[in-house]
Amino acid sequence: MYKISEQLAIILKGMEFTEGTLFNPIQDKDGVWYISEEEYNKATIESAKEQLKAIDKVKDKVAKETYKAKEIKIE
Repeated sequence: MYKISEQLAIILKGMEFTEGTLFNPIQDKDGVWYISEEEYNKATIESAKEQLKAIDKVKDKVAKETYKAKEIKIE
């Protein structure tokens, strides 16, 4: 599952990610929105791929922060 913003959930809801297959973002009990790995990994329609770049930016930021945290040695 990939965490997305409410704004992105609104944009993606009902948008095709492959021909004939629509995004169906889900919201958990805490109000957090997600799309499935299948929706993310199988997106072939260009407009959907453009919207998913927001997820890639977040993943890159988290990865960089995690790497920086590993470099810091706590004694």
